Amino acid sequence: MASYYNFLGSLSVFLVSFFVVANFWYELGQSLALVDEIDKGIIIFDFIFLATLSLLPILTKWMMHNPSQLAVVNYGIVYMVANLLKTWLAHSQFRKVLGAKNNISEMMTKVIIGRFVLTAIFNLLLIVAAYFYPQITLYAYLALPIIDFFFPEDKAPQKKF
Repeated sequence: MASYYNFLGSLSVFLVSFFVVANFWYELGQSLALVDEIDKGIIIFDFIFLATLSLLPILTKWMMHNPSQLAVVNYGIVYMVANLLKTWLAHSQFRKVLGAKNNISEMMTKVIIGRFVLTAIFNLLLIVAAYFYPQITLYAYLALPIIDFFFPEDKAPQKKF
């Protein structure tokens, strides 16, 4: 019976990790769907993003099995880096589609920089919360990607350029 409970625990870690990675993959796929051709620099940066993303399942396991301050803070740092890399990749794709210098591109740059700053601030606040309240922050980290996965923003890409 103990092995069955261990299996259920492993299954729950897998499912949480799946929602985290699937949500990142979906959002990045939305950004990349806008362009016809991706240059080598973006591919290399995407590999860095994927390497960061691949750390999240093992950090999820660590955080869920040992919800210590160190585990939750480390998860938060990697989660923040992945969010910031995803935002930068989206920005680079919008610039490629819209061109470097025009009113729409400049407006989108301001929007994405604002989103980048808000993402950084929100994630830094979660990391600070994880330092003081690791158990509570653990639940926030587990809930956020699952909620975002099931209730995404309606932002389907449309090529009208």
